[in-house]
Amino acid sequence: MRPQPLLLVLLLAAACGGSSSSSSAPTAPAVIQPPASEDPGTPSPTASAALPVVDGSGSRFTAPNDPTVKQRQNGPPGDHCYGLADADFTTQSCQAFASKLGKAIAVVETRGPEERDLVWTVTDSRASLALRAVRTASSSNGTGKQPGVTARVSIVDLAEDTTPKAVFLTPKGSGYDAIASVDVVEASGMVVIHRDLNGGKAGRAAGGGLQTVVPTGGDKAVESVIQFVNGAWRVTTRKSTTTAAAVEGF
Repeated sequence: MRPQPLLLVLLLAAACGGSSSSSSAPTAPAVIQPPASEDPGTPSPTASAALPVVDGSGSRFTAPNDPTVKQRQNGPPGDHCYGLADADFTTQSCQAFASKLGKAIAVVETRGPEERDLVWTVTDSRASLALRAVRTASSSNGTGKQPGVTARVSIVDLAEDTTPKAVFLTPKGSGYDAIASVDVVEASGMVVIHRDLNGGKAGRAAGGGLQTVVPTGGDKAVESVIQFVNGAWRVTTRKSTTTAAAVEGF
């Protein structure tokens, strides 16, 4: 019996389709190239936003309760504090600094064991008290009658951007080998960094910024680097270390 024409056509079509399917090469998937990465040395805005922000919260410096203004007087060359010292106080340190944010003078003065740490914002003719902190300086001779170990103040271009700042290191106890806290003040009179150091250390970080070493018990400590990144001071590095870790002094 001869096959029907329609059946024959269907059989031929099926045979051709199967042959074509088995002989066709598979199509390779499209390869999508990833975008070129950014410079690994420059944190992206998204990455830097995740870094902890540091500011002046907790600082022992506060604004005065009442405005305090003094007329500046012409003194010996280099004597920035001439006429600024309070009555019966002795000036232990006086550092002038200026930036695009203004002009200021950082002062440490004592009367017996009483210590005042001050920041004045200044013009050519007058000085306005912007910040003050009062403490009792621990006396190394134990009498409590003479000035003890006072806070140290240095003028440092901490961010390496030609904007110098006053860095106050407050000692813990009667020596400079242990620091209680560090405060960084702009020439505008604003505290931008405060860190409690618990008897640790603070210094200049490599590449700009502040390096701190804070004891956590025994010989263990935590080392942090604080740098100015994308408009804020941020902790860019934090790691475990020992209390013997060195810092670069100011």
